[in-house]
Amino acid sequence: PTPEIDPAVMLQLGDSYVANGYFEDAVGVYQSLINQGDGIAPEYRAISAFKLGQIATRDGFFQQAVDAFTLLITQFPDDAQTPQAYFLRGDAYLGLSQWQLAIDDFQQYLILRSGLIDSYAYERIADAQIALGQTDAALQNYELAVNAKRSLVPLLVLREKLAQIYISLARPSDAVAQYDAILTLAQNTPYRANISFTAAKALLDSGDVENGLNRMNTVFTSYPNTATAYSAMQELIANGADIDGLQRGKTAFIAGDYQAAINAFNEY
Repeated sequence: PTPEIDPAVMLQLGDSYVANGYFEDAVGVYQSLINQGDGIAPEYRAISAFKLGQIATRDGFFQQAVDAFTLLITQFPDDAQTPQAYFLRGDAYLGLSQWQLAIDDFQQYLILRSGLIDSYAYERIADAQIALGQTDAALQNYELAVNAKRSLVPLLVLREKLAQIYISLARPSDAVAQYDAILTLAQNTPYRANISFTAAKALLDSGDVENGLNRMNTVFTSYPNTATAYSAMQELIANGADIDGLQRGKTAFIAGDYQAAINAFNEY
């Protein structure tokens, strides 16, 4: 069969639908190109499968995404988009909770196209391993993700995530190490205060009261103009610390607890 419309024109039409937010129409165009089989040049079917998979993954139609990327991977293994198709199919498998298949795809992506977004591939592998109960392997891959190239804010988010995993595993010292690594890089004062407080709380909750209170006091004294200082002050008071009314009133006022501030100022 010969196409009634030039495939290049149809591809442009599908891209136009995507740009304007008409995703269902775009899916129809890309699917029609795929369905034409050998009636059109292979490159049109390959790019259509890739773009269909992208849209389906983004919109949560994970099985449709898997089908599209599988077509690209099996029929066009040498296409330039095939490595990325493995990565995105891995994302779709995560959406379907097919953890091992996701791990296999991310590992294949790392073989085919390493050095670009390795950190994100390792993180996804670790996420899947956590779901499978493979904790030790997951932690190794999280560490690989942390050490691979990644911009600052996503790196800090990843370290926070890893710290929370360590806390859930009752490994507070490892969690605090992640928080301290964040503090060596973070510049935003309220964010630094929150990370410092979270580290202190992790130690307190683990039973390390002395170090936890020392860190709480650091939060209280180092970040006096943040709402986090109020939370640190409450932890200190709950553990027997004596803080004069003037400082308690200032801290409560900054946090918006005006009645507590009035009471503290009156006491002072």
